[in-house]
Amino acid sequence: MTAPIDYNAVLADLIAKRGQIDAAIEVIRAMVGADVVAINGDGTIGESTPAVAPLAAPAAKPAAARQATTIESDTFFGLNTADAIRKYLGMMKRPQPVTAIADALNTGGQINSADPKIAYGNVYSALTRNKDFVKTRTKEWGLADWYGGKPKGDAE
Repeated sequence: MTAPIDYNAVLADLIAKRGQIDAAIEVIRAMVGADVVAINGDGTIGESTPAVAPLAAPAAKPAAARQATTIESDTFFGLNTADAIRKYLGMMKRPQPVTAIADALNTGGQINSADPKIAYGNVYSALTRNKDFVKTRTKEWGLADWYGGKPKGDAE
């Protein structure tokens, strides 16, 4: 006789992995362009909506460029939250949502909390307290240097 499936454990595992999947989605969106792939309401991929031309296979990047966006388990090890955010945003080269930043920092060894709510709170607090970061109109966060070093609120 087989043991019954513990759906609570399955659900907990899926929720824990959702953050990593969301971070991977954000990295791929950054690679292909956010407006190229349509995501349906149920999370499935719809028809592509190319901005200018149909999506082609990306050109091969040099090894140094590929490594710049790869987040390893120690990418942010030993960095405080603000420095890790700076490094991550520099790697992504475009504004990112708080959840993607928190997930990336957790994956990269900076945030020691497995609880996504605590990780989100830590990152959000660092973003709002540091003048090196600005919130964009799309509710994503970027480096103030990208916007001429303007203080918070000017980019909104």
